[in-house]
Amino acid sequence: MSFEPIKRLLPKSMENAGWKPQIDAMQILDTAKKVLNGLWGEEKASRVTFVSVKDGCLKASSKSGAAIQELKVNEVRFLNEVNRALGAKKVISLKAGRF
Repeated sequence: MSFEPIKRLLPKSMENAGWKPQIDAMQILDTAKKVLNGLWGEEKASRVTFVSVKDGCLKASSKSGAAIQELKVNEVRFLNEVNRALGAKKVISLKAGRF
């Protein structure tokens, strides 16, 4: 009997358990925050919270109207950077507001 490496076994197990969508969503939210930190700096980026991702739509919330506006103005660049960091086009659109 041969043993299969855990790095190949674990993704299969997570997919079989139905966790893949949740793990993908958490990866996207984490990557979006890191990308925004890189573009804006940590202090300014802290004004934006990434809430959820569903069907390729990333939802961001902020109490700062200026932060929401700037995120919308730079939406294409931001989404391109997020998808580049993810290595695939997983985020198609951005919905930013006061949620």
